Amino acid sequence: NIKRKYNSGDQVRLKIKAHYKYKIRTYEDTLTQSAELALPDIALFQITDSVTGKIVVPYNTVGSNVLKSDNGYIIKFGTENVLPNRYYSLQIKLSDGDNVFIYDNNLNFLIE
Repeated sequence: NIKRKYNSGDQVRLKIKAHYKYKIRTYEDTLTQSAELALPDIALFQITDSVTGKIVVPYNTVGSNVLKSDNGYIIKFGTENVLPNRYYSLQIKLSDGDNVFIYDNNLNFLIE
């Protein structure tokens, strides 16, 4: 639900839904619906300038963690400390023990 454009000073709130890449088949008497995947304990995000590649909001556990709510997972950040009229990219880092996965799939947006 990422928008392509935000205004400077906006408080951005993105809802994240994680699911299995492939359906897991189970053999039961009743039809079951696919369950949502729980994110690992360490789920962080960072924001980079799409043109220069410089990190604007780094991965850290203070202000860039993915929050769990009653309705799923959310990312919250403010746009007041970034330069307007520039494109930015959002990356999500999932860490579960020794496995680290960085999700960066065209999550770009403009700050006006």
